[in-house]
Amino acid sequence: MTVKRIRFISILVVAVLVLMGNISAFAISLDNVRKNQKEASQILADINCYQKEYFTIIKRNNMLLQTEANKTLNKDKKDLEKLYKKVKKQINNKDYLKKYNDIQKRYAKCDALTDAGMKEFAFRNYNEADKLLNEVYQKVKAKISQEDFKNLAESESDWLKNVKDYEKDYSSMDYGTIGTLIYYDYQTNMTEFRTLLLMLYL
Repeated sequence: MTVKRIRFISILVVAVLVLMGNISAFAISLDNVRKNQKEASQILADINCYQKEYFTIIKRNNMLLQTEANKTLNKDKKDLEKLYKKVKKQINNKDYLKKYNDIQKRYAKCDALTDAGMKEFAFRNYNEADKLLNEVYQKVKAKISQEDFKNLAESESDWLKNVKDYEKDYSSMDYGTIGTLIYYDYQTNMTEFRTLLLMLYL
């Protein structure tokens, strides 16, 4: 076998190996895309399941709209706490979870002594929760595909429908001077839970 022929065969072998390497890399990349798509669809399925469970709990006895505790509401509260913990365990992005927990700590206790002070406290709590929700929402929008975001938007429509139904229940009740506090409390709770659900994508 001549030297030229050996060189030609060597070059051919190298070319084949490079091509095989590129094909393998492409296959791996394709598998990753499929995996990510599967994960996005599974995350959305989880979100839909969790939000259904959330509204089942809070609508059972309108727990977020009640002003006095009782055994039934205590059970609802425990069920809701379990759901929160379940969702938190699924969140991988610890930075955003820390932001969430920091807000929780800042507004864990209201030291205001007047109605105006308590309303201001509740208002600031809601605003911070809503700000984090919008931040997480934009992060998710930038991360997932357009198709996945479209599917998420459809899921969000169902969420908003449930929120509006709850608002109707709130509007049908007469709370007097504490009505504003009740409103911000339940709106904050919903905002916080929605934020946790969206964090599942991050």
